[in-house]
Formats: sequence, structure tokens, C-alpha cells
Amino acid sequence: MAGFYPYRKDGFGGAVTTFKGKAPATTAIAVGDPLTVDSDGYYALMASAGQCDGVSACAIASGDAGQPMEIWRADETFKVATGTTAPALTDVSELLDISVATTGAFVVDPASSSNDDFYCEGIVEKRPDNKGVTLAIGDEVYGHFVDTCYNV
Repeated sequence: MAGFYPYRKDGFGGAVTTFKGKAPATTAIAVGDPLTVDSDGYYALMASAGQCDGVSACAIASGDAGQPMEIWRADETFKVATGTTAPALTDVSELLDISVATTGAFVVDPASSSNDDFYCEGIVEKRPDNKGVTLAIGDEVYGHFVDTCYNV
């Protein structure tokens, strides 16, 4: 599943903090898309190597500027799928790049760290301790955005 989704390392849920924002015109936004505040004060799609000001908690169709939206805080821990390269234990504690920055298709690339968008805290386990599991492209890692805005 592409996009960034809140992740609880301990396995316990609970409410994830959201806040309200406004979407820009003519831009569709999917759940899990990282966002940045544009020059008009709207929450637009984040570009690779950009600042993350939050992650969309709702889907927005393109339309008039100012549509209300729910947003997850940027300082949460998120899980995200990998693209182009399978994750490895050596990626833990490393900086990763966003390799696809398109609405509904955001993934990170464990083999690239030129923009250093995302800090990898670990690999989402398919089984306890990932024993007997071969990691593949599309498997998820968890961590946090490196360049974030916490002034929400």
C-alpha cells in the first residue's frame, strides 16, 4: 500500500492526532500523501526533498481551493512501502529518499539517500523478528520525516 500511515511500534492503537487544513485547487490528494504548506497557505503535495507539514488523513478530489481536510501531524511515526529496492536490516537508522512523489503512490527507496526525506527506525515485521522471511520490494518500513514542521 503506497502512502504514509501512522504506525504504533508497540502494537497498541489509540487516537492519532489530527488537525484541520484546507486543500489547494486542482490537486487531488489521497490518504497517506505527505503535505506541505504552499505560498497561499493551503496543504499541497510534498515534493521529494521538501518539508513535511502533515500527512493527509482523508481523500480530496481536485476542485475549488479551500476544501476542508483532516491531516495527521508530521511528528508521528509512519509506516510506508518501499519501492525500487527491498528493505534490509542495514537500512535501519539510515536516511531514505521518497522515490515516488505522486498522489496515492508515495514510497521510499532504501537504496537512495540524496534528499534524506525519511529516517528509517525499523522494518514492519511480517512475522515475529522477521525470521524465515525474505524481504521484498513493497515491504514496509517505519520511521519519521526528517524535515518537518511541528508548529501545529
